[in-house]
Amino acid sequence: MQIKEYSFDQQGKDAVKNHPKGSDWPVVYLISNDEYLYVGETTSAVTRMNQHLKNKDKQKYDFKIIRIVFDEEYHKSVILDYEQRLIKCLKTDAKYNVVNANAGQSASHEYFQRKLYGDRFGDLWEELRNQGIVENSLDIIENKEIFKYSPYNSLTEEQNTISAEIINDFCEMLEDKDDKGRITLVNGCAGTGKTVMAISIINSLVNATKLDPDDFTEEEKDNDKVKALLRLKAYLESAQGHPLKIGFVFPMSGIRNTIKNVFKNSGNGLKANMVMSPYDVKKEKFDILFVD
Repeated sequence: MQIKEYSFDQQGKDAVKNHPKGSDWPVVYLISNDEYLYVGETTSAVTRMNQHLKNKDKQKYDFKIIRIVFDEEYHKSVILDYEQRLIKCLKTDAKYNVVNANAGQSASHEYFQRKLYGDRFGDLWEELRNQGIVENSLDIIENKEIFKYSPYNSLTEEQNTISAEIINDFCEMLEDKDDKGRITLVNGCAGTGKTVMAISIINSLVNATKLDPDDFTEEEKDNDKVKALLRLKAYLESAQGHPLKIGFVFPMSGIRNTIKNVFKNSGNGLKANMVMSPYDVKKEKFDILFVD
């Protein structure tokens, strides 16, 4: 494994192009300045870097550096997995403001030697610590509440399918002016990930307008959840659209306070006042309510 640092400009792009694995090899990368950071994965670092340099949404952050992780044994499943884990861990580490809006849209999946690569992720994280890019060890990060209930958790295929159905139902309701509302019930035993899935959906809804279609591959654009979110983005950006009012209701005060802290510390559009008791619901009107 090698982490190579380049300037995030034309000169840096030319240097990436000259790297033996700069144009045809799976990599993960981090683009940053002193405050903000973006995580990505690609099979062509130079092509992806060129896209980012032209992207107006990226230009507003005035990124200075791109760090690319090269490894002889990386493949597509590894970099997808590492991208998701890096976003989640970097957000929990909190040294940078992580600006990824599309995290969690791809389903997690098994792949050959996943446990081996899972263990090797720790080596990558330690190297990032050695270079001063992150501050906390994985042990510290994985014991934080925000890690367990992170809005950047990678969902299973089933959870992503359900998420897409919920988002599409919501889009249909918004688009039909005569629709007075609808109820969706998600059943599952304790520990099956209902709360984590709800947090992920809320994060996706809040950040729908920030989604950049260029951040998705053509294969990802065929994903039902991604298509549902891009549909919602189009609606919200239309003349009829408006900022969404979302609430997350917890009858039990213990878990409610925990999720409040998670939302407060997560940022990126999630706010502690979105999490409420049943009594708080009647104080305002909402576009969508999640009830745990």
